[in-house]
Amino acid sequence: MHGKKTLSIILVILMFVTALIIPSSVSATETSSITIHYFNGNNFKEPYVYYYSNNNQPVTWPGSAMKAEGNNWYSYIISNMSEAKIIFSDNGKSQYPTQNEEGLSVSGEKWYKNGTSYNQNPDSSKITVHYYNLNSWSNPYIYYYTNTEQPISWPGVAMTSDGNGWYSYDIYGFEEVEIIFSNNGANQVPAQNQPGYTVTDEKWFLNGTQYNSEPDGITVHYQDYNNWGNVNIYYYNGNLEGTSWTGVPMYADGDGWYTYKIYGYDEARVLFNNGKGTQIPPAMEPGFLVSDEMWYINGTWTTKRPDDITVYFYKPDNWSAPNIYYYKNDNDTGKTWPGEAMKQVQDNWYSFTITKYSEAKVMFNSNSKQIPAQNQPGLDAKGVMWYKNGVWCDTESDSDKDELPDYMELILGTDIFKIDTDGDGLPDGYEALTLGTDPTKIDTDNNGVNDGAEDADNDGLTNLKEYQLGTNPTNEDSDSDGLKDGEEVNTYKTDPLKKDTDGDTLSDGDDVALGFSPLLKDTDNNGILDCDEKVQQSFTQEIECEDKPQVTDVSVSFKGTGNINSTTTVTNIYNIDMLSTNLVGLVGAPVEIKTESSFDEAVIKFKIDKIKLGNIEFENLGILWYDEGNDLFKMQDTTFDETNSTISATVTHFSKYMVVDKKAWFKAWQQQIVYNGDSEGIQTVLAIDCSGSMSTNDPNFYYTDGNSIHIGNMTYRRMAADSFINAMRVTSDMISIVTFDHSSNVTVPMTNDIVALKAGLSSIYSSGGTNFTYAIQTSLLQFDYNNTEMSNRIILLLTDGEDSVSDSILQSAVDKGVKIYTVGIGQYAESSSLKHIAEYTGGEFYIAKTAEDIVEIYDIIGLNQHIDMTDTDGDGIADTFETAGMRLSNGEIIYTDPLNWDTDGDGIRDGDEIVMGGFGSIHAVLNEDGSYTFTSDYGITFYMKSNPTMSDSDEDGYNDKVDPRPLKCDVFKYALKNEQYVKTLNQNNDLLYGGNQNSIQYKNIPNGGCGVIAAADTLIYLKQQGNIDYYYKYPLENIISRSIYNQFITSFSDEYLTPIDTNNISDIITELCSSPALGANRKYLSEIISNLISDNTNTWGILPPMFESGINNFLSKNKIENYYCKCLYNPLYYINNEQKENYYNDIKLLIKKSLSNDIPIPIMTSFGKIRYKYENGVTQDVSQHWVNITSLIEDNITHKIYLIISTWGKKATINLDDFIYNAGTGSCFAFILPKNAK
Repeated sequence: MHGKKTLSIILVILMFVTALIIPSSVSATETSSITIHYFNGNNFKEPYVYYYSNNNQPVTWPGSAMKAEGNNWYSYIISNMSEAKIIFSDNGKSQYPTQNEEGLSVSGEKWYKNGTSYNQNPDSSKITVHYYNLNSWSNPYIYYYTNTEQPISWPGVAMTSDGNGWYSYDIYGFEEVEIIFSNNGANQVPAQNQPGYTVTDEKWFLNGTQYNSEPDGITVHYQDYNNWGNVNIYYYNGNLEGTSWTGVPMYADGDGWYTYKIYGYDEARVLFNNGKGTQIPPAMEPGFLVSDEMWYINGTWTTKRPDDITVYFYKPDNWSAPNIYYYKNDNDTGKTWPGEAMKQVQDNWYSFTITKYSEAKVMFNSNSKQIPAQNQPGLDAKGVMWYKNGVWCDTESDSDKDELPDYMELILGTDIFKIDTDGDGLPDGYEALTLGTDPTKIDTDNNGVNDGAEDADNDGLTNLKEYQLGTNPTNEDSDSDGLKDGEEVNTYKTDPLKKDTDGDTLSDGDDVALGFSPLLKDTDNNGILDCDEKVQQSFTQEIECEDKPQVTDVSVSFKGTGNINSTTTVTNIYNIDMLSTNLVGLVGAPVEIKTESSFDEAVIKFKIDKIKLGNIEFENLGILWYDEGNDLFKMQDTTFDETNSTISATVTHFSKYMVVDKKAWFKAWQQQIVYNGDSEGIQTVLAIDCSGSMSTNDPNFYYTDGNSIHIGNMTYRRMAADSFINAMRVTSDMISIVTFDHSSNVTVPMTNDIVALKAGLSSIYSSGGTNFTYAIQTSLLQFDYNNTEMSNRIILLLTDGEDSVSDSILQSAVDKGVKIYTVGIGQYAESSSLKHIAEYTGGEFYIAKTAEDIVEIYDIIGLNQHIDMTDTDGDGIADTFETAGMRLSNGEIIYTDPLNWDTDGDGIRDGDEIVMGGFGSIHAVLNEDGSYTFTSDYGITFYMKSNPTMSDSDEDGYNDKVDPRPLKCDVFKYALKNEQYVKTLNQNNDLLYGGNQNSIQYKNIPNGGCGVIAAADTLIYLKQQGNIDYYYKYPLENIISRSIYNQFITSFSDEYLTPIDTNNISDIITELCSSPALGANRKYLSEIISNLISDNTNTWGILPPMFESGINNFLSKNKIENYYCKCLYNPLYYINNEQKENYYNDIKLLIKKSLSNDIPIPIMTSFGKIRYKYENGVTQDVSQHWVNITSLIEDNITHKIYLIISTWGKKATINLDDFIYNAGTGSCFAFILPKNAK
């Protein structure tokens, strides 16, 4: 590093020595030249350059052919000229600048790309340097060099002023350079003989310090109220002066405001002065204290810029360019008479913004003419004001009360004192802001029908009638009740503005659909409201599932309340509900059916595409439903309709349903999983306490199955014993049942007859006392001690009592090889006697805190007897289960690693992700022939909370450890089928994600092409995907060359969608007024117009009405009749919260439907800023921009919805909430809808 600095110093010294010996003037024999580089963004076949000067035309048109340099760059050297004007063309065609425009001024060496000139090649590496002109140099220069190169001679090149003291310069072609700043060679920084600053990427320099971003400071604004013309600012903090008196010049903003940013202070005191002895505050007074951005005007400080006055003036035809004179009173005025020149906006419209006052009087003049007349006071002005032909108005006044503000009437040419200018019966405001017709023409579309007699929405009501009724003339169903407005008025006599005219909670449309009168709550007068009447009806939902296409639709029919189409949903849950999705033998997509209707019985019918069944036989199909309470998939009685290719089932409730291949389903359950190997058989006596106290500790309860069918009275003792019996191996195990109270009874002797054992469970009762001795003695008599194959003998004693047993009896059990397991419940659950019995005989003691625990304890004891429960990794699952496999209720078998407590590495123990469901989960296995097989090996099923073999079980992007519903996908993506979208190439042949206006030469409007790009991309994508077809002279292939893409959007724009100049007031208002949805935003139109006119960064654009009509004209001309474009605007400034929620949900649904139909959605951000996040993590706040939605991601965990968009040829993400609530008035979604869609 030291050697590098030394070399830098040497180079600097050599540079100055060289400067001393260079002649001060160029010799007479030296000639000048100009080098031009042109990037062929227009795809000219033969790039030519024509050059001339004011007095010299050295070449004839079209000039000279340029030389190819590679990468689409061309160059030409103009000899013997130091300055020239140039025009590029395609050998005389398609020139730039366009015909009748002056050529581009050029000297030295210049690069031209996409309408912008550069001093160096913009495609090479770039370093950006920002320099703060703290010393008020008149000409800040930058000189740069490397250890091996001196690309420019001293003092370098002039930097570009960025305002407020900052200057910048872009250095191309280097990754790292050394830089020196100077005042055109004088007063350099760093000082002479010091090495330059080393810079890479982008850097800011302030007072000798280098920053990676613009440093923080205190920004002070000063309004030159007293017309000083030059304003200095002096600042200090205590004894520390920021500058010597009189301070430093502030930077003029050009509108009477001056700005200066103070660096190096958290707070400071400031004084303003004109450098001629006048200062604020006065001498000997302390400066004003500032710490944040502040504005000062005429003695008042504010934390935001004070309001301005913007005035629009329509110049009389006999006037030349007008001036505006403004004043507050005779002693407080703006510029002296005649004031200041106004800026021409369009045609005779001129504007001017007064920054000195928030209220003032104004006068207009031109030569000897003035308004108001001489000796008359000026016109009162505040906010935004308009003048034309003697009318002076603000943005709110409406002289004729026609809902069209006077200023709009001035621009549109309507009569501000006449409600209906054209006499078509419709008020001007209704036509312009609601209907979208021309208020100056009685027949806007010249079809011979008065605008008032037209029916814009084809709902059966004329526009005039809709105005009189207050219905929406652009929406056929104003109250969204399912009936057209015309039907309500003319046929049903209902209120078209009231969804439920009769107040029976059914919408008018639902009343009609169900055969009820929408005017009566109880149509048949039977004492039952229409909403409670049960009507036979049906509903069909189309099912689309690329992975499981066999089921094409599901229909539901029932006799129930409400309109089934409004109350009932059938939802495809494939890849949403993981248990159903992975069900063995699944055919088609599983569905979840929900309803708000009340019904007794319903029929669910699945339509089957037999061709897609493959090898599955239609008659082997069945319908399963999921009993969530018991974690069981149960087979429904299935009806087959071979002719119509449907299968159906009758149900009494709704749940999750699916079609299954019964052969595959039953085969899965017949697959034996061996957990116990060759272990010995077991003889077990279930000694069950039936004493009277058990009626309290384990009372009878009403038991139903998953279909809510009554089974009978049940106790948990019986349920536990039933589960234990189910787990018995019929070939090697035997069980006896002994019941006891103060005595004991053999209910079922030792047997392997499952039917007899289950029948014996019905003898369980609750009466009498408790006698352990009788229970154990009777149990010991039940064993076959001669059966050596069943040498394992246990007594399972369940009781809520307290009793003692002599050790001699217990010793007898030990001598006979009998272990006694005890289970205590109730008051004496922790009985020392029970614990002693278990310990003495080698059994185990269990405590059941509740009766429900008895079932689990019996299951555990059964497992411990049959299965090796060794758990090597301590994950809560026996190694035997992990290696042999764990069957789920959907037939799946899960295998985990017995040596890894967390098989999938999600931070959750395997045993916490999957747990044993118990023997009782599957009572029996149904064979193909309809018979049942009872077996313990089949009886063990497992309940999965999350998949222990997948860290993200539902693949929704959330790790199971943080996912509240790990088996229910909570993140849904709706995307175009081709997620690569429209693939185009830029000038470097890089692949883009949609078009990028910056990579083409579009009408020389660098920022005005986003709307055209969005429209063109949509139409190209729809053609590529086969949704629409139209002729285009070039193939719109999968990857579109830049040349073809450029020609497509240019021809499309020329014919259908040409950007307008947003300074053109008349065009803007005409376009905005043709957007019916903006009508309710009337009070915000002035804001929109002012923003458009005052915005200097984007003077060309596509307004939503233009976009809509452009697309529709294209579709119409190309005879594409199955689609139309409709812009839906953000109405959030004027609707209530309920309407906002409805709008939000409607927009979300429309986006999902459009993407599901493989249609992109263009959207336009108005004046609000929306944050874009690109794939590389970079964010950008953007306004006034068209993009296309290509995907929607709905995250039900964070409750956020994200939109994937195509913008500037890149993929970015925005938040739907952010767009809807922050994009601003006039923002919109441009949906391409099927012709029959509303």
